Amino acid sequence: ATARQQDILGSEALWGNAMDGLRYFPMQATTLDSSIKVAELEPALQDMVLTYIAECMKSSPELRVIFESILASAPQALRVKEVFETVESFKQASAFVTVANKIKPIDTMYDLACGHGLLGVLLAYRFPKKQVVCVDLEKRSGFEAFVQAFERHGEPRNPKA
Repeated sequence: ATARQQDILGSEALWGNAMDGLRYFPMQATTLDSSIKVAELEPALQDMVLTYIAECMKSSPELRVIFESILASAPQALRVKEVFETVESFKQASAFVTVANKIKPIDTMYDLACGHGLLGVLLAYRFPKKQVVCVDLEKRSGFEAFVQAFERHGEPRNPKA
């Protein structure tokens, strides 16, 4: 392992409350580089991304395998910045839906201007009894890869139950 990889792998509490682990990723000025794909990262950083996803959604440990599958089948579909933004958005949306559903049942969720559609796919996986509609001007090629990876490696969900 290189000194950089040892620094990354040896770092305790990579994410913390302030997501300190972001400092290891390619940047443009003060933000993550929006063009960098997870597949282009060195292995230690790829592992950090996959660990981050698994740590953010501990109730679904299969997500690591799902995202590894996406990396293998559609490496162009996962941009680093989009993954972090989508997972953070998912955490907020998921918490909101959980609380709001107690006040008034939610049957359908819409992901408007969904882009890659990963947020909608994550919400559909988290809430299998809900209908999730992803809307955009055109479907990105990665959307099908996301859906297929969740169908292939995700836990069976029974929306009727």
